[in-house]
Amino acid sequence: MAYAPASWAAAAAAARLPASAAAVVAGWREGRRGRTRAIEALDPSLAAAQPTDPWYATAARLRAEWRLEAASALSPEDPRRPLLLRETLELVEEALASAVTTDLLFLRARVGGALGLREYLVESAAAFAHELNRRLADPSTRDVAVSSVQQQRLAVLRQVLGDPQSGRDADVAAELAAVAGVLRGG
Repeated sequence: MAYAPASWAAAAAAARLPASAAAVVAGWREGRRGRTRAIEALDPSLAAAQPTDPWYATAARLRAEWRLEAASALSPEDPRRPLLLRETLELVEEALASAVTTDLLFLRARVGGALGLREYLVESAAAFAHELNRRLADPSTRDVAVSSVQQQRLAVLRQVLGDPQSGRDADVAAELAAVAGVLRGG
């Protein structure tokens, strides 16, 4: 019960937020509960976020995440799947114009891979490695970079890229391996 007043205060503060910001808070809550598809109901409010809003990139990311999950649940032959994936990619691209985050870069890589756009996968993985390296070098963001979520994302990207022998794919795979080594302490 000691936490109730803080929860009430947070609820009261959230009630004063613009609808799109309140939808971001609700979307975070649904996401933490593992209910990404429940974010779909918040989409109209999330879509009201403007590029000048501090929460715009997060609103776009939440909109993209439920679409990616919905597309992933469809069979590859379902004609709705590529439409959802393209919408997802557009949302991520718009969000990246206002904020570059590892969340968005990882999402872009996943969507690029799902659409068969290897260059999106590879370049997003490269940008992800660069951003993670930047965070590792900054003491104020190092703990976030070393989180288990980032390590899992790094492992997924390394697996999806495979073991290329030459070219840009090999360069990016080496960058990802180097970041993984830093995270392991080696």
